[in-house]
Amino acid sequence: MKEMKKALLLGTCMALLLACLSVLQAAGKERELSGTVTSVVHNEAGEPVAVILQPEKGKAVGVVFTQDAVFSAPEEWAVRDILQPGAKVAALCKPSRQSYPEEGGPKNAYTSRWLTFQEFSLGETVTLFDGAKAELFWFGYGSTLYRLEDGTELLLEREPMGPENVHAAGQEDLDLLSETAQAAVLAYYEDQGLLYDVGRELERAYQDYLASGDSFQSRRYLSQSISLAGSNDTLLYFCTEVTTPLDGQLSHTTKICAAFDRKTGRHIPAAELFTQPEAEVRQALAQLMTTQCDDPEMRAQAAALDLQALLFLPREIQLTYSTPKENWVFGFEYDELQDYLQPWAVPENTASSSS
Repeated sequence: MKEMKKALLLGTCMALLLACLSVLQAAGKERELSGTVTSVVHNEAGEPVAVILQPEKGKAVGVVFTQDAVFSAPEEWAVRDILQPGAKVAALCKPSRQSYPEEGGPKNAYTSRWLTFQEFSLGETVTLFDGAKAELFWFGYGSTLYRLEDGTELLLEREPMGPENVHAAGQEDLDLLSETAQAAVLAYYEDQGLLYDVGRELERAYQDYLASGDSFQSRRYLSQSISLAGSNDTLLYFCTEVTTPLDGQLSHTTKICAAFDRKTGRHIPAAELFTQPEAEVRQALAQLMTTQCDDPEMRAQAAALDLQALLFLPREIQLTYSTPKENWVFGFEYDELQDYLQPWAVPENTASSSS
């Protein structure tokens, strides 16, 4: 009986010990903490060694960086310049008994070996029509956020992308062209530039804010990207997609396709992709559109269609048309337009990709 009691007692002690070890291990595990920086401590060289973070909920916490800590920041910015009060960050942290290296800080601070930036001030402002100012912030992955002094976020401009450094699964990319062809394509898009006016869109968002007051619904979005749409042995198709605010949280999407000779990089005007005059091509497209949507406004718009709005994809030619209420996407099979298209204008793998 005594031996049994000893065994039970030993088992209970072992269970308690394992439970304690489990708690201690859990307490010592790294976890991500995110919040707004309220204070920064620098060393004699001016480099940040610790910060106080204020999460959205809960008490502020101190974070001390390890000697080998990694700061994930945009290449064009020095960490000391952007890790300032007001910056929003996320840090991989571990509980410790280390004291915060500044009087008045948290008694026990976390240690961190990695920190990434979510948002920080660019130190610039834009003056709006009535004298109000919007401050510019770097916002995740290079976007620019425009925020009023009262904290209202008016507009988020995403960083423009492409045509270089844009890759799609199963697609070619600009790197496969000769240097001469690459230079010609890049020069074309350099001349094209941005197809929106950020100043005008910012003023429009501000006007909406003034008109709606407290009922202003979230920030507006603005973006432009250029990516490969289709290709064959003769040419490459690139698509410029522009998204601008339409009304409130609604947006307007415009897609513009451009063809390039894959050997020289020369831009091929849209009219050269067809064997028939532009007016006949528009009429054929209008007829095909009515089979998908019998809307008089659509037919009227098709009569004045810009052929650059046609997107040449491996499976089909696509047309995106926006109204004040919604976006329409029309798809036309290449067989439907074979009497109008140059044979060399059809992208490769059309049949296999549509099966």
